[in-house]
Amino acid sequence: MRINTTNNGELRLTKHYDTSLSWNLLKSAVNDGLIYELLEVGDRITFNLKDDKVVSVIVAAINLYEKNSVIFVFDDLLRRHSMNNRATNNGGWAKSGMADYMEKAILPLLPKNLADIITPRMIIQNINGTEHKRESKLWLPSLTEVIGENDMTEECDFKDKQFPIFKTKKGRVKSLEDGKTWCYWLRSPYVDDSKFFWNVGNNGNNRITSANYSDGICPCFMIAKGSK
Repeated sequence: MRINTTNNGELRLTKHYDTSLSWNLLKSAVNDGLIYELLEVGDRITFNLKDDKVVSVIVAAINLYEKNSVIFVFDDLLRRHSMNNRATNNGGWAKSGMADYMEKAILPLLPKNLADIITPRMIIQNINGTEHKRESKLWLPSLTEVIGENDMTEECDFKDKQFPIFKTKKGRVKSLEDGKTWCYWLRSPYVDDSKFFWNVGNNGNNRITSANYSDGICPCFMIAKGSK
C-alpha cells in the first residue's frame, strides 16, 4: 500500500482502491484503535516538507511499545550530520548534538499538521550505571530496534524492541537522495569506548563510528493515542 500527497495537501491512500485522507484522519484511526484497518507494516506515506522536498516515511511498527500507536521511519536518509562535534558519546542520546539538531533543524521542516500530532517519546539509556533521559518528537533508532536483542546494548537500550521493518538486512539499507546507499547513525552509544556510537553500514550490517563523523540521518517518530 502507498500513500501520496495530492496538490491540495491531502494524502492519497492506495490499497485496493484510492481514497483521500489527512494526518488528522490517520490520528483519529490511531485514537479509535482502527490503525490496522488503515495501515500495515511496510506501507509508505509520501509528502512534502516545508522546503518542498518530497520524502517518504515507512510504517516500521504498530502497537510495539503501547496500544494504539504507530512508528514511522524515514524511507531514505534525510541528510548527513555528526552525532557530536567532538569524538564523544558522553551522555548518550540525551546530551548529543544530533538530538539538538533534529529538534531545531529537522522538526521545523515537517508539515504543521503532522508535527502537531506526533507523540513525544521519552528516550531512556543506561550508560555505565548512569541513566540518561530525553523526550524527543524525532529520534534515531537504537541498535536493538534495528537488529533485535543483543548483548552489546542490552542495558543501554532500555526496554527497546526490534522494529519488524528491520528484520532483514535489505530492510536496513538506506540511501541518500541521490540513490547512493550510505551509513546512518543509531542513537545507541558504544559503551566500551567513549568515542563511538553504533550505526548501520551501507550493506545493512551494524558497526561503530566516531561520534564526530558525518553520517546519514534516519529520523523516526511515533503517533499514539492521547497526543493532540
